[in-house]
Amino acid sequence: MNNEKINAFFNDIVLNKFVLNFVPGLILFFTFSSFVNFSVSDGLLSLLIIVIFSWVLGMLLEMVFFKKVYHTRRTEKEANSNVNEHLNLLYGKLGISILIACLFWIDIEAIMNYFDRSYKDHTEAVFIVIKFLVVVLTGIFLYLHYLKSRIKD
Repeated sequence: MNNEKINAFFNDIVLNKFVLNFVPGLILFFTFSSFVNFSVSDGLLSLLIIVIFSWVLGMLLEMVFFKKVYHTRRTEKEANSNVNEHLNLLYGKLGISILIACLFWIDIEAIMNYFDRSYKDHTEAVFIVIKFLVVVLTGIFLYLHYLKSRIKD
């Protein structure tokens, strides 16, 4: 195999077909799995369920939030796309999925309970708020990086 075939395989199969849909979908799957209870007793069956649902959630995320990119990726323009376009789309999808996960993850009531206690040291509640803000800012940064790359094009 030469470098062109390896690069084509990496761009088309690994990056375009797998990573772009699976990784953001995996974030969303574990966010939504706290609301939907399913058995994970069988190892291979649960792995199959996780992979399928993650893939579908990643594709739905792209169809809803990145509709124009989704349609252009499915047309002839697909052959002309490069790794930077795929990585920028991955950053945008990761940013949106992190922001969606944070919307479902935040537990204001638990944070308020930490502050309602009569402890002098509220470090645990402060660390929860700081962790939430860092994750949200990471998602915003990734999505803004995607938007900035789209403006340049």
